Amino acid sequence: MPTDNRLMIALIREIGKALVEKAERLAIAAREPDENVHFQATQTAQNAAVRTAIKMGVFDEVPLRGSSSVSALELSTALKVDEALLGYPNPTDYHHSAFQYAHRTDLGFWEFLNEDPESKMVFDSGMRSSATIGSSAAGAYPFGRELEAVDIDAEDVVVVDVVVVDVGALRGQALEAIKAAYPSLKGRLVLQDTRDVIEEAKAR
Repeated sequence: MPTDNRLMIALIREIGKALVEKAERLAIAAREPDENVHFQATQTAQNAAVRTAIKMGVFDEVPLRGSSSVSALELSTALKVDEALLGYPNPTDYHHSAFQYAHRTDLGFWEFLNEDPESKMVFDSGMRSSATIGSSAAGAYPFGRELEAVDIDAEDVVVVDVVVVDVGALRGQALEAIKAAYPSLKGRLVLQDTRDVIEEAKAR
């Protein structure tokens, strides 16, 4: 290969690396702190999945272009691997999903946690850490524009006593952040979760 071509390829690679670095810095700056932590925590699993797919030869069997496609069953036959390794089918009900397959259980997710205190502790800890940045919850929806500005005296407005319901709300960190950011919201903010979580929230 001529020297000029090698220099051009090296230059393009350096420019590409610099572009990727700047794009990553922009993404980090644009995400909330908790989103960056989640991104870093899940990146390892994603990398492992991609590396596994490469070693299995998945990408050699997937059509490159056009309207052709290949099913998980066809891939598993060609690669001589368990079909479940290539992606669990969309669940048809609560008790038949990838969760039951991975944990070798017939229990649903919440029932499994109730039977396994250690798993429940890990789950609760992870959920609490994801809710420590309350400002992200308050900024996720234009509560002020959509709710504070409503003229409750208007004839076409139906007034209800509940303004926000947070399902799976844990201790209510998100609701607290919303209330603090929009103190003039009219109506109740409702926390909905399992009984033990509600009791823990009440005990705070």
